[in-house]
Amino acid sequence: MRLFLFSLGSLIWACVCGCVILGFLSGCSHLPMGQEPVARASPAYWWDADPGQPVNLIVIRLSDQKVLAYQNGRLVGEGPVCTGKPGYETRPGRYRVLEKDRYHRSTLYGCFVDRAGHVVEYGVPAGSHPPPGLHYEPADMFYYMRIYDAVGMHAGWLVGYPASHGCIRLLEGFAQRLFDATPVGTPVLVVGSTPAEARGSLARQSRRVQSSQ
Repeated sequence: MRLFLFSLGSLIWACVCGCVILGFLSGCSHLPMGQEPVARASPAYWWDADPGQPVNLIVIRLSDQKVLAYQNGRLVGEGPVCTGKPGYETRPGRYRVLEKDRYHRSTLYGCFVDRAGHVVEYGVPAGSHPPPGLHYEPADMFYYMRIYDAVGMHAGWLVGYPASHGCIRLLEGFAQRLFDATPVGTPVLVVGSTPAEARGSLARQSRRVQSSQ
């Protein structure tokens, strides 16, 4: 009988403690709105722009492959980029957004695609004759904002080092936000130089391709 009462008491005590702890944790999971951290849509970039104001300066840093967006001197967004590889370097300079095209497709490069829709080869120059069973499709460059020649910022594949044909590739979520917030005519500064590591990465990649052939 004593053993039964002891077990019953222990069970009740465990339930009470559990409810107290659960209530405490539930209360702590909801912070006041003023104490919430800046929302970051992806671990790889962040965005905290005022939706009522335009972005009025974009800075592309070649040396560390970063893009910075500003509203009236305040940094409101930052993310990684992929700029031009050696031989196709993105040129440093002062530019402006010349035109915007949300669903732009490249007129210079594309890919070979098989009948099932699988990409077989990337970076194919426009006008290249596809092998039997394949066809050519121009590369998607969504959220495109041209800054000089055919070079612009757009959503694309990031590999961690400069690898494009001169364009500035952005993560898709960042590219969309930047596109929507940036009017034509916005200044764009491209600063720094293509990092030396990019040349090493390109050389290692070439050696791997050659060794596999």
